[in-house]
Amino acid sequence: MFTIVFNPETGTKRTLHVLDEVKTILDSQSISYTTFNIIDHIDESAYSSIPSGSQDTVCILGGDGTVLRTFNKLNGDSFRLMIVPCGTGNDFIKSLGLPKDPIKAFNAQINGTVRHIDYLLANNRRFLNVMGAGFDVDVLTKLNAFKHKFSGLKSYLMAVIHAVRGYSPIELEISQDGSPFSKRQLSLISIGNGSYIGGGMKAVPGAITHDGIIDVVEVKAVKRWQLLFLLPLFILGLHVKFGLGKAYSCKKISIISKNMDYQLDGEIFNDESVSVNIVSGRLQAFDKSSR
Repeated sequence: MFTIVFNPETGTKRTLHVLDEVKTILDSQSISYTTFNIIDHIDESAYSSIPSGSQDTVCILGGDGTVLRTFNKLNGDSFRLMIVPCGTGNDFIKSLGLPKDPIKAFNAQINGTVRHIDYLLANNRRFLNVMGAGFDVDVLTKLNAFKHKFSGLKSYLMAVIHAVRGYSPIELEISQDGSPFSKRQLSLISIGNGSYIGGGMKAVPGAITHDGIIDVVEVKAVKRWQLLFLLPLFILGLHVKFGLGKAYSCKKISIISKNMDYQLDGEIFNDESVSVNIVSGRLQAFDKSSR
């Protein structure tokens, strides 16, 4: 079964136009499909009607937030995932090697090969891309004021400039793969299956979507004025290379921090502690990354 899930109110407001084009392509290839409008299905139980087994395809039109919310409401996790980018950041598609143009991305997937990829669980919430705590969450709280005025990386950069004013390092206790907890003071921590956040910032340079491991980057605590110097390195994924961050991999990571705000693929949550685990090779998706 092929199901198109779409959010007509996603960031760029172009979803309905893209939906028509996607339908035309599917009709031309004699592929039958059903549609599922998120706005018409406020009751989460409605998502149980979407087939999500290993023989099914779920094609999501929207941004990273729409993908995250839909993935968490589906019963299954072995379906073929297709993402047609219609949001503001559209970060996870970059790790899959998909173009940012929605129709080009759709054509690449409908005609391309599929591989099994990983996803992560944070306190049993599924996510595909990056979890973050610290300064990037401060930026996200500012982002709503700019994402309807600017697209992609530009809106994120505007939010960064405003978030710098209220910046302070975060205090965390961290354990990897069952090791004893150790205290850290950081500017931010990024835990990734994908690499990119904020419309193109390479937060987790070493992340690979199908390698069965969690990639982590800790960015050391810096002074407020140093953040703007860190930003260009962060965009290019060079913050680890220049000694501002530490990268490592694991199968499980646990974090404790009082009243901790953290983001999963751009959506903000709050917990006293978070445990992140990997579900390896379960989900099907197009991935033309070279690694």
